[in-house]
Amino acid sequence: MNRQRTSAALLLISFFSHCGLIYAESNDETTVYVSGDILDTPCTIAPDSRVQTIAMGRVKPAEIAHNGAGQATPFTIRLIDCRLQRIDPHQPNWQRFAVSFDGQTDGDYFALAGTAQGMALQLADEAGNIAHPGVPLPQAELHNGEQVLHYTLRLVSNHQPLREGSYSSALHFRLNYF
Repeated sequence: MNRQRTSAALLLISFFSHCGLIYAESNDETTVYVSGDILDTPCTIAPDSRVQTIAMGRVKPAEIAHNGAGQATPFTIRLIDCRLQRIDPHQPNWQRFAVSFDGQTDGDYFALAGTAQGMALQLADEAGNIAHPGVPLPQAELHNGEQVLHYTLRLVSNHQPLREGSYSSALHFRLNYF
């Protein structure tokens, strides 16, 4: 009997490991706690867009000093399986969305960590709107199916003395639907 119960518990653990948080005790009886969210959102963020590493390449401090900014590096966020109709038929259809980016701030830009100094990270959408940490970019129209959002990153002067070195930054994005 214990073997059947343990076997069933392992199958449940295997099933629930794809659904959220798992907490299991190590004894003859296993307890599985499951949590998660059910959200009525019109789109899914494509798996290849959820975690990205953007290589900015090498930039000479003289380029930042002379131009005030480095070259723009593009990246995209893909929204898939978008549908405009809500689950609740009494609610209006989804029509628009807004994206906001969060991270460590350096004035109106995103801060860099590392040995490089005198620079911050600027993010812009394809219309040239500059993203400010925690502030949504202008709303855009939502379409059925797949939607690709185009952005650029560039190093900009933060008006501090420039120093060469390595840098990194972590940005998070959030989508709000209307």
